[in-house]
Amino acid sequence: MFCNDLDSNYYKTLYDLESYLRFIVKWEVRGNYVKDWEGVLSAEINKGIRDKESQEREFRYVTHQATGYFSYLTISELKDIILGPLWAKNFTKYWGSHDVVSGDFKKLIAVRNKIGHFRSLTSRDAKIIDDFIYYLESWTDNYSNTYRFASVFLNGDININKEKWSDSYKKTTATWIKYCGLNKLTHTSEFKKRGNYFSLSLSQENGSYKPDLVIQLFLKNSKYIPFFKVNELSNILIIYVPLGFDDSIISTIIEEVFEVANEIENYMSSDELFNRYQKLSNESIIPWGFTIPSRFKK
Repeated sequence: MFCNDLDSNYYKTLYDLESYLRFIVKWEVRGNYVKDWEGVLSAEINKGIRDKESQEREFRYVTHQATGYFSYLTISELKDIILGPLWAKNFTKYWGSHDVVSGDFKKLIAVRNKIGHFRSLTSRDAKIIDDFIYYLESWTDNYSNTYRFASVFLNGDININKEKWSDSYKKTTATWIKYCGLNKLTHTSEFKKRGNYFSLSLSQENGSYKPDLVIQLFLKNSKYIPFFKVNELSNILIIYVPLGFDDSIISTIIEEVFEVANEIENYMSSDELFNRYQKLSNESIIPWGFTIPSRFKK
């Protein structure tokens, strides 16, 4: 009725843009600061998140996201984290001038707040969003390289000692290989190192992994598994775990993943699966069509 095509299209664009910024902040924070990641966020930001969570649990007007910690960050807070504690180590090499990026964010946030309060956009406003996206696609191209150049481990072709890795990384990789038992799996599996994460992919053709068990797995281990993906048939499951956890944690995670993978049921419709996985709708479930990690694409 009142929402024109320009407003509708750019609302979706800003939703995807803000979700992507939330993803890369979480990717960097959880991957680089494995056990002490909350300390990267300021005390003020952590308090704000907990206050918002508490309000949702108390009032129950909207569905509380049990593991959606980063979902409560505003775009201004995402900007502050990127340009603050994460800047020197994770972003300055690829994003360039701090002052220029800060200025770009200020213009973007002004437009975001305008549409967030349901005021119509102009073509000039739209150009600010388009310009930011143009730069963001370039700034985040390194994530596509991380995806393309992942170390892949498949059955029977593993020689860690040939790799030019640190001793600690070789040790961690050996632990994953040991507990995955890659040469003995009944499932089709793929094990990769992507940046500061290991990913474990399991798939089978006899039915769907049970959504309730997958959700329980994640809720129980969310402090160890920041991200996971499941396809529309729920017969392919991928988990992402930061490097740096102890062997005992790694072995427990892998054991529980395989327990879930061994429980399958007849294929369900995509609508039924969507409804069942919607119980865990937050920033941790990555859309199947989005590769992890990758550059931003409009």
